[in-house]
Amino acid sequence: MNERAWLVLGHAHVRVAELRTLLEYFDSVVDIVAQPRARLTETGLSEEKCDAIVSPDEDGISAALQWLDEDSHHLVTWGDDDYPEMLAQIAGPPLLLYVNGDVESLH
Repeated sequence: MNERAWLVLGHAHVRVAELRTLLEYFDSVVDIVAQPRARLTETGLSEEKCDAIVSPDEDGISAALQWLDEDSHHLVTWGDDDYPEMLAQIAGPPLLLYVNGDVESLH
């Protein structure tokens, strides 16, 4: 998993429904965050979210990556095997889960 790419999308407030659309255009989250603004706007994503992907909040991303350096800290992404099945079924599930502790406790 490319944590940085997921964090960029999370900090851009990309919703799961929007991610699904983006993945129809691009192969992976890494490919999404590598796109120029013009390609992202072709997907129908809002200008604000396109801008946030192209020019991410580097301080916020760095802080999240530093938090993830702790052994007990984990990032669980939508579609990941550790993502809780029941949570995935709700309307508007979160794109990312920041877990402090045992990921197995999510199940």
